[in-house]
Amino acid sequence: MAGYLDSYGVAEGKRERGLKRILIWSLAIVIVAGGLYGWFRNYRQERVVKQFFTLLQEKKYQEALEQANRAVELTKEDSEAGRLARNERGRLTALLAQNSAPGTSDVVPASNDSSPGQ
Repeated sequence: MAGYLDSYGVAEGKRERGLKRILIWSLAIVIVAGGLYGWFRNYRQERVVKQFFTLLQEKKYQEALEQANRAVELTKEDSEAGRLARNERGRLTALLAQNSAPGTSDVVPASNDSSPGQ
């Protein structure tokens, strides 16, 4: 009779350990996926902005305007980043229009419209 009772509850213990492993791995996957999402969710926008500033430093204004247009497409209209992208696009458009006229200055002052809610 000792052999009959030795395996009593072993299957339930294995099932319980398996469920714990599934739960722990699922939780770990959710945490890692959430962290990766938080880390990379703005990756495209950040890449566009970095390239935009690089083009501005190199004074490649036409290419910078293309990047500003991409930034406008990637951002929401009512967000701070969207408002700033639209302001820079307008400033670059004015700069390119001014540079196309003969005998004009190279610099258009940036608008200091940084008040929230506009």
